[in-house]
Amino acid sequence: MPPVFDGFVCAEVMRYARNNNNYETFLEKKDFFMEKLSTRGYSEAELLKAGSSINFEDRHLFLEEKPKSREIPLVFKTKYTPHCAGKHIGKKAIQKHWNIISNNQKLKITFPKPPMIAYSRAENLRDSLVKAKLPSPEEDDHTYEDFVRYEDTPSSSPTLQQLQELETESTM
Repeated sequence: MPPVFDGFVCAEVMRYARNNNNYETFLEKKDFFMEKLSTRGYSEAELLKAGSSINFEDRHLFLEEKPKSREIPLVFKTKYTPHCAGKHIGKKAIQKHWNIISNNQKLKITFPKPPMIAYSRAENLRDSLVKAKLPSPEEDDHTYEDFVRYEDTPSSSPTLQQLQELETESTM
């Protein structure tokens, strides 16, 4: 089984050990959990291997508070692209060349640990499209004259006033 499954089972059994101060209750919860996993198709050997590392006798270790690290991790932020999906290209490149940084005395102090890789969402088609929502007529105070600049119109095209004059002449 993958290490994620082992970690999931260990964490759950550890939670049972932490939350139960009675050994019989711990065993009852652990057996019920293992039975549920076996009904989902996991083999008994896999479950025994994953759950056997946690003992109720180590309960005092699970109850101890661990000191929290105050250091802020170095994060390398980059855009996610489908080309690097699941390949960890950036992480592999940093690991491959990390010896250059670790051999330099000044860089070694500045970057004691390799950075964490964080991916941000790449721009998609929706982000680049213009909103189609038009302002309502009540909100829009602009008139046709605001948008037409008479000095920019070529002399061959008629102005609004000329069009109105032509319209009134044709109706007479």
